[in-house]
Amino acid sequence: MRHTWTLTLVVLSLGWFGFSPPTPTLHAQSQPEVAAFSDDFERTTSDWKVFEELVGGNPCYAAGLGMAERTTVLAFSGQQSLSVWANGQRGDKSNHLIAYTTFVPTDVGGLWRYRVRLLIPVATAGFGQTGPEFALQNTRLGPDGMWRTATAGVQYIANSYMPDVGGWHLWIATAPGRANWSDTVLAPLSPGQWYTATLDVDYGTNHYLGFGLTGPATNLYVSLKTYQIAEEVKGFVEPSFVLTLESENMWNNCQAGVVFDYQVLYDQVEASHLYLLLLPIVFGGTFAS
Repeated sequence: MRHTWTLTLVVLSLGWFGFSPPTPTLHAQSQPEVAAFSDDFERTTSDWKVFEELVGGNPCYAAGLGMAERTTVLAFSGQQSLSVWANGQRGDKSNHLIAYTTFVPTDVGGLWRYRVRLLIPVATAGFGQTGPEFALQNTRLGPDGMWRTATAGVQYIANSYMPDVGGWHLWIATAPGRANWSDTVLAPLSPGQWYTATLDVDYGTNHYLGFGLTGPATNLYVSLKTYQIAEEVKGFVEPSFVLTLESENMWNNCQAGVVFDYQVLYDQVEASHLYLLLLPIVFGGTFAS
């Protein structure tokens, strides 16, 4: 008697395991993904901490001025969102406010998507320098024994006096161990409106993949595969994977008594592994008995 057998295997690539093809094709809405982290800011406790960056050591910047806290004023869904309010204490200094959470206490590889819902409140819309701004920070120990942080981030230019107002900048490698902001895409935000922004990255090759933005009269996805993610020595000495949500009030050039404060709301924050392959492989044969 002859018998026929069939074995079907499903082969897939999951970002967590560090495999990624050299030239993946991604689409903001259709790419399969598995959520690794999400926060809708409805809980009573918070895993988000605050850091205030004195950018470049500039004396016009100060700490102790920003506020990052839940608010019920506006929400993308549910009752609460996270307010990241640069210079919410209304001092006469610039304030770069960073809310951050370490959701994986280890470094990661492979493909990742960081998706946030964001809104610029009307009340402070005219007093921002940058923001919304969000980033992933992946700290790893290199073969030379040095700890380096691979930061993938995008930053919106809010200052109406800047020539690139309404543009989104990308934090890219400019030389080994060095990075700077690069113009990427013009996509102005309307105050008082919710948008969904998406950043796709490949931490297997340390390259960006794409940036997406949807909202009122906006639906775009831009390929970023030619941009490299910089690995910088930032003083971190343990593996970690960190998410940030940021804002910065308008520069006042150290003018005493000139006060600008700037608020950005964030909601439904998600970090996901991306799948690239979902391929059935069928084996078959016969045997006699």
